[in-house]
Amino acid sequence: MPTQDFGTVTGLQYAPAGHLKSWAWRYLIWLDSQSPSHAWTCTDTAWEADLELLTTDQHSAAVEVSQE
Repeated sequence: MPTQDFGTVTGLQYAPAGHLKSWAWRYLIWLDSQSPSHAWTCTDTAWEADLELLTTDQHSAAVEVSQE
């Protein structure tokens, strides 16, 4: 079941990405308290293609994480 979590990027790793057959940046996401998965975890990881920038106001932004 696909979910769309959201939060703030707090770190990144250069890691082997099997789906790309190469190395790529993988992002560490600190989930927002309203994010669907926050009930059982406070962090997630995501590849760049899974991120979407969400502007919350003119001074801050968050990312949405697509998971399939």
